Amino acid sequence: MPIISMIGELVGPVFIYLQKPTGRLGPRIQRSIYHANNIYVTCSKSGKLTKSHIQYWAEKVLRPSVADDCLLLLDSWSAQTDPSIYDKIFTGNIKCEKLQIPPKTTGDIQPLDRYFFRQWKYFKQRICDRIAIDRMDIDITSRNSILKMNSLIQNQLTARKFSPMIKYSWHSSGYLQNDPSQFENVQE
Repeated sequence: MPIISMIGELVGPVFIYLQKPTGRLGPRIQRSIYHANNIYVTCSKSGKLTKSHIQYWAEKVLRPSVADDCLLLLDSWSAQTDPSIYDKIFTGNIKCEKLQIPPKTTGDIQPLDRYFFRQWKYFKQRICDRIAIDRMDIDITSRNSILKMNSLIQNQLTARKFSPMIKYSWHSSGYLQNDPSQFENVQE
């Protein structure tokens, strides 16, 4: 779950949640799991986000990544919309205004869904294709390979050349009036 800003930047680490039968990463797995500064990994029994995961994300990923007042777009999914989650962590000088995306409009007005995730998925597919074409001995379905791939994608998409592309995600969703027009996306 990446965070993008209206100024065309990826903000903080990408939040990755894995599915584990126990719902926890045991000490052995924590030692063997791939670690990088640009990913934050947790897990659940189902592999689905719950309210407690959103709270954890808000505390461990969102809040440390925000230095100024912010506007947070929330999906209409109930686990994300509880204002107390954000009110508890945004105290003091930094204010967090929340705006909820109406139900059944996410694909139209959520910047990540509208454009950005397509670029992320294209990048992932190119990596997988390259591994297959070159017949590399890499299990791309292993936990560490998935984490490394997402860390690499996050790293690459922080390049300044993709800033207009990220801004376009906001523009195509109707939040920015200025069209960043000519920009390079991942396919180019």
